[in-house]
Amino acid sequence: MATITDTAKATFLQVKYQYDSLSQAIRLARECADIAEQDIQAMTAIKQELKKKWMTQVETFLKKMPLGSNVIELGEGWYGIRYLDDKLNKALKIEPIQEPNVFHVQRDGRNAAEFTRMQLDSILPAIIDERFLELYKHKLHNDAIDLVKQHCGYVIQREAPVQMVVEPVQPDNADPELIEGAEVRYFPTISHHAGVRWVQRKIGIINEIQATEYKRANLREVETAILNGFSAAEHVWTAEDGIEYYFDPENIMYVVGNNNIITLYESDFTFAKHINRSIVFEQLAVIDKAWRLLQDTEECHAELQVSVDNDLIDIQGRLASLKAEMELLQAKQDTKTAELAESSKVLSKAKVDYHGQCNKLFKKFDM
Repeated sequence: MATITDTAKATFLQVKYQYDSLSQAIRLARECADIAEQDIQAMTAIKQELKKKWMTQVETFLKKMPLGSNVIELGEGWYGIRYLDDKLNKALKIEPIQEPNVFHVQRDGRNAAEFTRMQLDSILPAIIDERFLELYKHKLHNDAIDLVKQHCGYVIQREAPVQMVVEPVQPDNADPELIEGAEVRYFPTISHHAGVRWVQRKIGIINEIQATEYKRANLREVETAILNGFSAAEHVWTAEDGIEYYFDPENIMYVVGNNNIITLYESDFTFAKHINRSIVFEQLAVIDKAWRLLQDTEECHAELQVSVDNDLIDIQGRLASLKAEMELLQAKQDTKTAELAESSKVLSKAKVDYHGQCNKLFKKFDM
């Protein structure tokens, strides 16, 4: 199978960035009343051409990717993950992933089913490199501003540079003796998604774009508030895929994977807060009971599997022995049949010879 060259990967990422930045530029242009629609349409036409080029490259990559590997390293922190879309066609998802976490999305297509989009979306939030993505989006935004100026002659104010948080964010009630001078984070990192959801639920900014802007402008405040709630939360469940759930006194559920708060949400069943809280713990008890039943059932199944496997080995051995005996009997049958056929031929020849000799002397008709 043909390999994908580094040059092809670099071109692939270049087209992706051109497409992403132009898409952002079009969104910015549509927010400006002073920009003519014909200028926006001109950018849209370029975007459509880039999309065609992008889709052609995706199809080429999918054809060249070996069946045994569904992940391709594209460089610069980007990875492509093969999956099946809603129509069961192969597609490629491009995301920045922290290298130690890539194994979470690796799958051998020769002996395992491909990921569906839903399965992939349940894994990716926990392993995406959020800081990298934040910087990428910031650069994308400012380059989009340049594109608006280039294509439309309109100047939009640029964003201030993103300040990376060097020191780990800690909750206000963290024990300073535990974290002073320590290099290890004792609290999880926070995904962009979780930060935006907190702003929407706690600050009340529902609009996704506005919530994102608020989070970016108040990053330290938002992350500290999230960790304050998380530090008061109790661990209530660990899912089979390793995702952990924590529940705080305000009925906020924190979804954590790979030491990263993936998202958070309020457990609200439209009742009073204390009733909602009771429902959560009652349902946890139901889930725990179902989980224990599942474990017991799996254990019984595993024991039966061992017993059946042993029985099958014995049965297969006996079948092999019977098969060998049948083959031997078949061979004997074939030999005896051949022996009888040979004897029949000898008998036929003897009859022909006998009648031939008789006909030389004895006449049945007088001519």
